[in-house]
Amino acid sequence: MQASAANLSDRDMRDISSYFAAKTAPSVAYQVDSAKATVGQKKAKELGCGSCHLNDRNAKTEVPRLAGQALGYSMAQLEAFAAGKRTHGIGSKGAPAMYLNSADIEDLANHFARVP
Repeated sequence: MQASAANLSDRDMRDISSYFAAKTAPSVAYQVDSAKATVGQKKAKELGCGSCHLNDRNAKTEVPRLAGQALGYSMAQLEAFAAGKRTHGIGSKGAPAMYLNSADIEDLANHFARVP
């Protein structure tokens, strides 16, 4: 991907981003642990995830969607946040720090994967 994107202009990147942002998110039925998803829903509400990420998988916002994300992808990203390998927020728009243990990560990922 780096080799392909290296020669793109800012305009090219905005055009490509706009193209993908206009697409409807695919609807996939992931198999989740219902009990963990229920706990994850409570944790997401406690953390206020939906105030920025919205709870609609087709929401048009500059903040990445969480609803309908693949279980493994969400777990990997949450683990990266917890390990300090990824920052929470975009540019100057800082987001609250997240202190998540492994159970929180699994519960939240199950919840995000379950949201239609």
